[in-house]
Amino acid sequence: MCDTFVIRDPDAGQTVLAKNSDRDPVEPQFIEIHPAGTWTDSDTVDCTWISIPQARETARILISRPAWMFGAEMGVNEYGVAIGNEALFTRKQPPESGLTGMDLLRLALERSRTACQALETITGLSDEFGQGGSCSLIDPGFRYFSSFMIADPEECWILQFTDSTTWTASRVCGPVAAISNRYRPDLEIHRSAGIEAAGPAPWDLARIKTWFGRGKTRQRRSEILAARVDPSDVTGIFKVLRDHGRYAGAYWAPHYSTTGQLCMHATSPINPGHTTGSMVVQLSGEGIDTWVTGTSSPCISVFKPVELSGPAPTGCGPDTIEAGRMSLWGRHDGLRRLCCDGYPHRAAEVRQVYNALEAEFLAGWRACTSVRERSEASAVAFERAAVVLEDLLGLVSELPQWPRQGSIARRHHGRLDAAASKLARG
Repeated sequence: MCDTFVIRDPDAGQTVLAKNSDRDPVEPQFIEIHPAGTWTDSDTVDCTWISIPQARETARILISRPAWMFGAEMGVNEYGVAIGNEALFTRKQPPESGLTGMDLLRLALERSRTACQALETITGLSDEFGQGGSCSLIDPGFRYFSSFMIADPEECWILQFTDSTTWTASRVCGPVAAISNRYRPDLEIHRSAGIEAAGPAPWDLARIKTWFGRGKTRQRRSEILAARVDPSDVTGIFKVLRDHGRYAGAYWAPHYSTTGQLCMHATSPINPGHTTGSMVVQLSGEGIDTWVTGTSSPCISVFKPVELSGPAPTGCGPDTIEAGRMSLWGRHDGLRRLCCDGYPHRAAEVRQVYNALEAEFLAGWRACTSVRERSEASAVAFERAAVVLEDLLGLVSELPQWPRQGSIARRHHGRLDAAASKLARG
């Protein structure tokens, strides 16, 4: 499960794309910057399950990538194109091999200079090579088609696939829009393939999965909260991504989590998704501002700035699951596990520390006047976050453990840990 939303202010020339990526809680997700490149006609690119011809030119990209795959959950390129994708559940099962939605997202960022061009890149590649292949580290049979939120400073599109060659595209005309693991039949169709543009889209839904995913609840919650936030208010956008629902009070704990919350916590096989990474991209004529957690559970994470033109953040990009256990993501996962018990007390302490740290990062970022200063501010933010994380690990372990994590959630995480360890051993 995932949640992606945009906030637009066309008069001010501002667009924000924000996403929570919900995957298996034991799956590291890394922040990477890949430089622009030029290639020959004989070059190929190895995607998650298949290889395809490489483009002659690729853009510089900043992505949040699950450790085991080629593709990315969300990202932005040097031209100000930002994309987030979502799983869509249909009765038609994708084949065992093909391009995953995450592959398509990364390829579109590398090959596009506008949101419209990214839409054409995704639909063209999906038509030529097909969508398919496992999208889960733990479950090889978990395959799905995808939807995409595609934005640049000028426009935004919602692209929805019902299979590899059947899709609809809707231009976002209002100030706010969201996608959350469900088809949006309410959207006006501006472009399409495989259906009559003037007719109803043939959504062949897997209704049970869609219902359990509670995408409609999350989509509406995203739009309600996002509508209250100005595109320039990055702190307010962080709060939207940390939302546990309208009824979450002071004594809320992760084992009360459901599939209807934006900041998701895995509790059982019927609520398996966990927010393993978050990103906010602010696009305007003045440039690109990107904020990432590089860690799971935004409710107990700190957002850090990244300069796309600078070097990749340190400690965020190993290529293996094993290395991920010692990365920033892996160290923070220890904090997440500590907060599973005594969450009301422990999370409140973490949030107090991280709120002050975020304010510090934001003030430093706004004071920067050059790419060099922004790169230095980003490096300092990640270094500070790593130091504070180590302090919090010691502090939180001394706080009360009540309420304890529920037994169902504890057993569920134990099974995932065992599966991940088996995969790591090969």
